[in-house]
Amino acid sequence: MLILDELSPWDTVYATPQGRFVRDTTVVAERTDVSGAWEPVDPRLEVDGEGGLRVVSPVVEMELAGATGPGESFASLATKDGDLGLAVTVGLGEPTVQENRAVYPVLDADGALIEDAELVVRISPDTTGLTPVLVLGTPGAADAVLAMVGEDGLGFEISTGQGLELVQVGSDEVGVTVVAEGEGAAAPVLEVLPAYQWDSAGIGLGWQYGAHIESGKYWTQH
Repeated sequence: MLILDELSPWDTVYATPQGRFVRDTTVVAERTDVSGAWEPVDPRLEVDGEGGLRVVSPVVEMELAGATGPGESFASLATKDGDLGLAVTVGLGEPTVQENRAVYPVLDADGALIEDAELVVRISPDTTGLTPVLVLGTPGAADAVLAMVGEDGLGFEISTGQGLELVQVGSDEVGVTVVAEGEGAAAPVLEVLPAYQWDSAGIGLGWQYGAHIESGKYWTQH
């Protein structure tokens, strides 16, 4: 017999005829009750009523914006404790959708497309998070983007709303933990891994990042 009160995205508990309980735990989330009833997770993106994108059936509610300016949030995550926003220091055009991926063209300071530059946002298959990747397909695209951001630097910014705070545990290499206000790192709500960059041609391959918390925001910059 299934014990409904013990269900979680990862756990299923049964009562056996012998009076025992059996718990099955999966590595990845299989179900969500974000809609108020348990249903399978679904990482696909769909257009919402306000011109943005939403995940069909996520463990963590996630929405992606349409076109945004530099430093404006292109993604938001909603938890029971509060909301989190994710921004990048370049302008983005309207995204195209491919199942669980949104692809944004990168814009220059005048709003024109920068050729071979795009931001790819991928929703994890178990819908517990997302991964943004800024793809600069040619040296020319990299030069154009870096020239545009100037001294502000190229990077991602994470900000939290009321109810959440950012906690740095250890060095930059472990990223940052998002916790409920006053709860501390022992009770994480979300984990943010550090940003890194690499050359897909194998030139200069390695970790190259800088990160810090400033005014309640987490910056990862080149």
